[in-house]
Amino acid sequence: MIFETIISTINTDGDAHVTPFGIRMQDGLVVISPYKPSTTLQNILATGHAVLNLTDDVRVFAG
Repeated sequence: MIFETIISTINTDGDAHVTPFGIRMQDGLVVISPYKPSTTLQNILATGHAVLNLTDDVRVFAG
């Protein structure tokens, strides 16, 4: 099952990037599969950090 979240990352300059993002659970771990290339993946590789924001309706993000 895929859970819809909003993922937020920052780059090495501290600029934020926020986007809707599907995750799944596997053996008790959160599995993410960012597109290659993508800003999300680039930021995670550069900083080692991401924040998953859980919501029951990602359409809130769309405005």
